[in-house]
Amino acid sequence: LRHDKVTQTYTAHPLIRNHYLTMLTQEEVQEKEAHDQIKDYYLSIAGDTPSNPTLYDLRPLIEVVHHACQAGAYDEAWEIYWKRICQESRYVLMHQLNSYETELFLMLELFPNRDTSQEPEVSAAGNKKNWIINTLGFCLMTLGRLRESVPFYERAAKSYLEAEDWSNASNIYQNLAGLHTSLGSLVESAEAAHQA
Repeated sequence: LRHDKVTQTYTAHPLIRNHYLTMLTQEEVQEKEAHDQIKDYYLSIAGDTPSNPTLYDLRPLIEVVHHACQAGAYDEAWEIYWKRICQESRYVLMHQLNSYETELFLMLELFPNRDTSQEPEVSAAGNKKNWIINTLGFCLMTLGRLRESVPFYERAAKSYLEAEDWSNASNIYQNLAGLHTSLGSLVESAEAAHQA
């Protein structure tokens, strides 16, 4: 083991770490239990979340979300993300810290095996799932990955229309109109604007 005095962390040689990781991940139940314990550890050291946190302040909570998802506790991961990281409608990562890559990472964690062709694993249907999919599109767009963001916006818009959530559907179509304009797809932009 190596001890880093600055970060107060221990690391193992990669060969040793990979050996024990392979042993640990051979049984799914054992792996989930390990992630659950790691989640609890990070939750215990997270402390109170400042009202204006830095990304450094949020690191333990980001680890909690990751390990909760790996343990299959998606709803717990969502609660930690929403209440302590986002601080509900303050959207700390996106609006205060402009940390869209971290936001994208956390949204991907909420999908089984990070497979976005499936639905997010949070139990509440509707707005939470739609919000996660919309946020994926927004993060990708903000990071300059415009073409990748289109299917997420379209998917979220369709879900909002099915739920008759006209306000959110309109907002997404407005984003799609601007996105298609940036991509030079003027016909699709006009159609999205019409839908908005």
